[in-house]
Amino acid sequence: MRDKDEAFSRVMNATLVSTLRAGTNLGDGGVDEFGTGSLLRALMPGTLVETVFLSNPEEAVRLADPSGARLDAIAAAIAAGVERSLVF
Repeated sequence: MRDKDEAFSRVMNATLVSTLRAGTNLGDGGVDEFGTGSLLRALMPGTLVETVFLSNPEEAVRLADPSGARLDAIAAAIAAGVERSLVF
């Protein structure tokens, strides 16, 4: 992991964990290295957010709900965390 990405990912993780827990009851998966992909070629810091996995049967059912409530809650929590991280 490039230094720029690791530092950015750690800041974003700290911020997003609090908003995801409050808005979705999701835990903290921590920060790990993703050794391939477009983030490594980016000139600016980047991070990948993986909130849930379809291999988790309970989450798969919640995500398939036609109301989209779970998707909306996750998206709102991520947006709130990003907005919080941009406030100086």
